[in-house]
Amino acid sequence: MAATLEELYTTMRTLRGLNKPIDDILDELNKLEEDIIKNEILPIVEDKIEPVLKRVQRDLVLVVDYHPDEPISVSLSRKSNIRQIIDDAKLLEIDPDVEHRYGGKRTKKVENKKSKTVLKVTFPDGTVFFDKAASNTFAKTIEKIGCMRVRQLGLTYCKVPIVSKQEG
Repeated sequence: MAATLEELYTTMRTLRGLNKPIDDILDELNKLEEDIIKNEILPIVEDKIEPVLKRVQRDLVLVVDYHPDEPISVSLSRKSNIRQIIDDAKLLEIDPDVEHRYGGKRTKKVENKKSKTVLKVTFPDGTVFFDKAASNTFAKTIEKIGCMRVRQLGLTYCKVPIVSKQEG
């Protein structure tokens, strides 16, 4: 179904009203869809499908094809990694559950407080993050790089992953 010129202009005005470029809207849409898959679909796969798959003794890749208003189809491959089959495949994993330790009150008085940490991050594209609080600079840097990419590095602080789905 072809859109009329007026419908396209109306859509462009609506997008301008949001003050976001189309690429930003598509990125936001992709992130929201990935969050649904990670937080709602993957837990079901882990709980219901993984126990049944444990009976299979060889590597396999199951690909779920979903098209709105059509039945779901599942394809099978014996390749050991979907990224060997499809170049733009993205790995989505459930965030691991991590125990957080909640400390009580300090037993010893802190006598010497260290000076503030200063953090400045410069990216190859010229983007610079430098905030009064190093934690804000750190958070903005992780957002720019991408939470999933940072999470794949496996960085931890006090045995807790730096990027996780849990608050703590």
